[in-house]
Amino acid sequence: MLLAPAPGTIYCFGDGSVGQLGVGTTVRVAAVPRPVALAEGRRFVMVSCGDTHTVALTDQAQVFTWGAHDNGRLGHDSTRSKVRAANLLYVAA
Repeated sequence: MLLAPAPGTIYCFGDGSVGQLGVGTTVRVAAVPRPVALAEGRRFVMVSCGDTHTVALTDQAQVFTWGAHDNGRLGHDSTRSKVRAANLLYVAA
């Protein structure tokens, strides 16, 4: 689950078993919402989540993904899941 209590911020809670909460670690269940960290000066403007992964867009047109990376769903050049928001360096237009 995601919450956006203020413009530009995202808090996640619920099942985080494969890193889909983006809080820096895997957790079975996070009952208390935790903030998703993003570099200073950037703000989230859109977010979409699946069962095991999340994709977010910043106000600087950067795309970040985190969670399960099976079948390449995160768009990174590795098969490892991401427990923190990871910037996609190349996005096809």
